Amino acid sequence: MSAEPEQLSLPLGSDGEPVDRRGFLTRSIHLAVLSVLASSCGGLGSPTGVPSFNQPLTIQLSDYPALGQQGGVAGVNASGFPMAVANLGNGQYGAYSLICPHQGGLVQWTGNQFVCPVHGARFDLQGDWQGGQPTSGLRHYQTSYDANAGSLTIQP
Repeated sequence: MSAEPEQLSLPLGSDGEPVDRRGFLTRSIHLAVLSVLASSCGGLGSPTGVPSFNQPLTIQLSDYPALGQQGGVAGVNASGFPMAVANLGNGQYGAYSLICPHQGGLVQWTGNQFVCPVHGARFDLQGDWQGGQPTSGLRHYQTSYDANAGSLTIQP
């Protein structure tokens, strides 16, 4: 009794065609590298890989002249964590992570919007996504303004 040889099926690529040995090895190496990179980001403070800070941060508004006017934005460093604070008017301030939620690029203020240089995501003064690479808005942090002390406290 002769057994028929077992049929092997090759993995399929995104185009539905079988992947050859070279393509399989290349993809496997890419996945291994991505796995190593992902595991090296484990200390970033959140399951999404977005870094965070863990202590309330109080800043003196007088140290950031741009925050003296409505629409002003200032970069703030919270123990190595990049964030922006925006004067929204009427004693209201917004605090946002400057880490793009799409792929972790460092978002920059361009005069009237935040822009991620990696894939072009754009965010308004309130950190809400406005265009470019679709993603969620910038991470918001709760703030409390103390007019008497001229300070702003940002909660993690």
